[in-house]
Amino acid sequence: MAEFKVGDGSWQKRLDAGQCPKCRSSLKEVDAKTKQCTMCGLTIMEKNFGGMTRIIRILDEELTELMSAGLYREAEKTRLRLETYIDMRNKALELSKGTSDE
Repeated sequence: MAEFKVGDGSWQKRLDAGQCPKCRSSLKEVDAKTKQCTMCGLTIMEKNFGGMTRIIRILDEELTELMSAGLYREAEKTRLRLETYIDMRNKALELSKGTSDE
């Protein structure tokens, strides 16, 4: 199995060459934003944080409503989910910026 180091650019180089970054087989275009390896089935999707941002906005609204209704236990669960999504989005943005510099 191939080994990759964070930020070494090897995945992007293979993608640019139309190869699967995992097994180096050819990639087929599933739709405008998705490619899939013909051999191992690895699916590559375009960077898109809109969905995650939408979830964060919905959770934030839910948290506000729960707090207003006095449902503090449920609000705490929602707050933890919200923080998790914010952390995931921030990490994804951080990683995408790190790879785009190459």
